[in-house]
Amino acid sequence: MRAFSMARLFATTTLTMAGVFAGCGGAGADSNPTNPDSQAGITYTVSPNTLLLAPGQSGTVVVTVTRSPDFSGDLSLALSGLSSDDTGIFSPASLSQGATSSTLTITAGTSGSNFGTLTLFLQPTLGGKRVNLNGTPPGLSLTVSIRPTVVVNKAGSGSGTITSTPAGINCGTVCSATFLFAPVTLTAAPAAGSALTGWTRAECVGATLTCSFTPRVNSMSNFNFVTATFTSTTKGP
Repeated sequence: MRAFSMARLFATTTLTMAGVFAGCGGAGADSNPTNPDSQAGITYTVSPNTLLLAPGQSGTVVVTVTRSPDFSGDLSLALSGLSSDDTGIFSPASLSQGATSSTLTITAGTSGSNFGTLTLFLQPTLGGKRVNLNGTPPGLSLTVSIRPTVVVNKAGSGSGTITSTPAGINCGTVCSATFLFAPVTLTAAPAAGSALTGWTRAECVGATLTCSFTPRVNSMSNFNFVTATFTSTTKGP
């Protein structure tokens, strides 16, 4: 089995929604949300707060914004610090008064230059000026890893084939393939005179003909092994 170091497998990126923290304010304080002494500003949530992507894969998070009562105007969203091989796009890129959420789509590049540790920053602006973020900004953890590999083995006294959705495995002849970090379904087709006894993976129960799971990687390997056991149902003489 091929082994990979943790540094090679994972690129953990913390997206910190960063800006100027609101000051304490006080009598006569300017309510302009671009003034660091102002109590006006925004708070937000990020859901989900973790992403796991393979090269070429995209993932989305929803940023939900709550404004202070005296915060008005179009809030522009921008992202800095991405690897040149990655992209991050907000939709919409600007939140008008009354709009509360934007979807951020991050796509991992395919050159491998994005492996490593990056810190990304969301910089909300109003009229070209950075706005106050009230409270402690939440974070988004992004992990970029090599693609996981699924390897299918067949065992037992019977025979059959295993195919995958998405396509890649037809075992038969092709018994391994790489996939994204997304659900994979393996389907067993016992040959005449055989029956599926069961699967080895914890995600698969009993002799059901389908096995669905999301491939994984860890610090030692990117391989996911699955064994399907077929039993002969043909009676001897």
